[in-house]
Amino acid sequence: MIITEEYLDKAFDKYNIKMFDNKLPRPRLRLAKSKTKLGRMQCRQTWMGKWWTKDYTIYVSTYYDLSSTQFDDILIHEMIHYAISYLGLVDTSAHGTVFKAMMETINRKFRRNITVTMKTEGLVPRNAMERKDYLVLGVTTKNGSHFLSSVNPSAVKKIETQLQTATEIKSYDWFSSKDDFFQNMPRVRSLRGIRVDELRFKEMIRKMRLLTSPFLLT
Repeated sequence: MIITEEYLDKAFDKYNIKMFDNKLPRPRLRLAKSKTKLGRMQCRQTWMGKWWTKDYTIYVSTYYDLSSTQFDDILIHEMIHYAISYLGLVDTSAHGTVFKAMMETINRKFRRNITVTMKTEGLVPRNAMERKDYLVLGVTTKNGSHFLSSVNPSAVKKIETQLQTATEIKSYDWFSSKDDFFQNMPRVRSLRGIRVDELRFKEMIRKMRLLTSPFLLT
């Protein structure tokens, strides 16, 4: 799921009413990209001349591809930290007896799955879910062989020059593809590729987007 700061605002308001008796003013709610900290509650104190003021921010990481339920559990976890600080409660540690008592009550009463720590092992990074655009060169030689190359965009000009002078090439085209076929192929910087049979070659180019110029993807 893709979340936004607007989503966090609405989720905070909902759980504030439902779980915290609407006692918590909405803090700043921000998205982060932390790989190790899925959520964080930050409190900054400022001396105003006669008293200290506290400024709160809750961060939720979007590094991993999580469900709305998982994102909400992370937010509620940080809301517990926020409630303890804002209401002036004294705990034995960061996740001490007060935190654990509130967490267990919320889990039991509202059927949540909030934990002291959320393991990142097995979680899938969001960028791994997003398919890349591969710049693909399809080449047919005069002897009837077919080649496919995943090309590094920075090498397009160099490879175009090599194509113009390669006498054994009958035809070539540039394509854009998101196919996983190219995921583990090296992104070449010179005129070389993987040989495929004619049937596979035609099947692959049918699925790809023909580019009028390779520079459109650079």
